[in-house]
Amino acid sequence: MEKYRNLSIAFLAGIVLMIPTAQAHYLWIEAPSNKSDDPAKLEVYYGEFEESLRERAGGRLDEVSKIDAWVLTPQGKKEINLEKQDNHFETVVPKKSSDDPIIQVHELKRPVQDWQKYDIGIVKPMYYASAFYFPPADIGSDLPLPEIKTTMAIYPIRLGSEITVKVFFKDKELSNAKVNVHAPNGWSKELKTDESGSVRFRPLWPGQYVIEVIHLEKTPGKFEGVAYEAIRHRATFTWNVDKVES
Repeated sequence: MEKYRNLSIAFLAGIVLMIPTAQAHYLWIEAPSNKSDDPAKLEVYYGEFEESLRERAGGRLDEVSKIDAWVLTPQGKKEINLEKQDNHFETVVPKKSSDDPIIQVHELKRPVQDWQKYDIGIVKPMYYASAFYFPPADIGSDLPLPEIKTTMAIYPIRLGSEITVKVFFKDKELSNAKVNVHAPNGWSKELKTDESGSVRFRPLWPGQYVIEVIHLEKTPGKFEGVAYEAIRHRATFTWNVDKVES
C-alpha cells in the first residue's frame, strides 16, 4: 500500500504545462455513474476538462463540425444523433442492450488548421472520444475491447483501484505515446504507453477522470482542397471513480 501511495503522490506532483488554447481543446463525454438499465443521457463537451472550460454555442463550440456517435448492440453498430445545446452536444442512449456498453464518437470534418506558430505545422485535426454509457458489472477483471474502434482511441482494460487503459491507432496498440490523465480537481499527469500501448495509474479522489492522448500522423494530403502536412489525432476516454482506497 505504501508503494502505491508513493506512486499516487508522484502522480500528483506532475502537472502538465499549459499550452496555447488554440490547439489545446478536445472532445470528451460525460456519462451518468448510475448502474441502472434505464435510458442514459450523455453529454459531449468541447474545451479543456482540467481547466473547467466548456465552450458555448455562439463561441468556440461552433468550431465543432458534425459529430458521429454510435453504440454497439448484438445487432451491430447503432448510430446515435447528437443535439447541440448551450455548451455541449446531448443524446439519450436506450436502455442497456449489450455486454459492450461503450459509446464512441468522432469528429472528422474539421478544416485544415495552420498551427505553425505553435510548432505543430499545418494539420488536419481529428477528434475522438469514448465512455461507458453503463458501467461494466466487474471493473476489476479484464474488460473486452470494442469490436469496432475509432481510428484512434483509448479503451479501458481494468477500472478497479488501479486504472489501466490501452491506446489504439488504426486498430493497433500505440506504444511510446504521451497520455495525459486529468483528475476531477484539475490536477494532470503525463504518462507514456508501454510496448503494449498501456498506461496505468491509481486515482486518489472520487469523481470524473478524463484520459487524453495526441498522435501526429505525418502523412501529407488535402482536405476540401486545402493541403496539410500531417493529421493530428486526439482521443479521450472518460471514467467516473465511485470511491478510492484509503
